[in-house]
Amino acid sequence: VLLVVVVLTSATILLLIQYGVLNPSDEGFQESVLNADFLPLGREGTMVVKAFSFCEDIANNYACVGPKNYFEIGDRVFFRFTVETTPYNGDIILVKNYRLLGPKGNVILEADDKDNYHFDLQSDKESEDIYFRDFIITEEGDEPGLYTFELLVSNTVLDKSVKVVEEFVLNE
Repeated sequence: VLLVVVVLTSATILLLIQYGVLNPSDEGFQESVLNADFLPLGREGTMVVKAFSFCEDIANNYACVGPKNYFEIGDRVFFRFTVETTPYNGDIILVKNYRLLGPKGNVILEADDKDNYHFDLQSDKESEDIYFRDFIITEEGDEPGLYTFELLVSNTVLDKSVKVVEEFVLNE
């Protein structure tokens, strides 16, 4: 009987916090009290990165102009990709970042939290295609060779992450 009373009281307090009736006023709270999944109900959904390509340029409609994997020092290395994902409760929140490794495996560009790109969308569809494009600037003094590009994409509402690894060559 005591165990049932404790469980019901805890559930009631957590529900009151979730609906905003109770507000934990302790200044030490860094995260939401309900940041954990107490019930074993997984967040169903999918997230796939597709149609990744390096390009000479990218058109306004996200079409790849001149797909290639070989670039000259001083070129801009354009890339584009599509993320196909399902919403969770009508929300899509994507976080994109990337990392670039040089020919010797040294880190040229590190993905850290301050450089994350956030994309938010409300959707009533079963699945959404979200298009991204960006570029990397190469400069004089960059070492020629094979570069490794690591794309990191997360869907925070589905709690899913994808890492795509692609390579391109930088010539003199």
